[in-house]
Amino acid sequence: MKQIKNKTMDRGFTLVEILVSVFIFSIVILIAVSIFGISSNVQISTKNIRTVSQDGRFALEQISRDVRMSKSIKFCKTVSDDLCTADEGNYINVINYNGEEKKYGIIPELNTLGVKLAISSQWSLIIPSDFFVEPDQTQTIFKGSLTNLEQPYVAIKFKITNIGKNIKKSEEVTQTLQTTIVPRKY
Repeated sequence: MKQIKNKTMDRGFTLVEILVSVFIFSIVILIAVSIFGISSNVQISTKNIRTVSQDGRFALEQISRDVRMSKSIKFCKTVSDDLCTADEGNYINVINYNGEEKKYGIIPELNTLGVKLAISSQWSLIIPSDFFVEPDQTQTIFKGSLTNLEQPYVAIKFKITNIGKNIKKSEEVTQTLQTTIVPRKY
């Protein structure tokens, strides 16, 4: 007996079928790669926002702690202002109950927040040098009222931007941070 082969069983894929499947596979891969790229950019952006926020909050907390525990506070307009008679400025002198004097403000060469002890001529960074700190629209970082007629307070407000060698322009993050501190009186 002679067997008749079914010709449809021996056939392979046609050229059209292969082209359609390659096209569909390419679309799926393209979508997967673009989703990966978007999620990677979101991750970098979130990391930059978190870093700016954490470093800014750290600076605010360090300054706030010293202001709260201060015996005397003076606002200074410039870094070389030793009289510090203003009620606002980009620098603030804080003297604690032990007599230690600290000056907080923008380090002129680096444009970032720092602290300088009265016994030292060197500034110490509060915020790393790959961040740019500037006053907000008020043009001063520190302001307040230290008179005896009302509750003394110190308001701090500044903008912080991450800049650095590894930061692209599109990855820069700027945040405005603000707090008001009431010094403790004993």
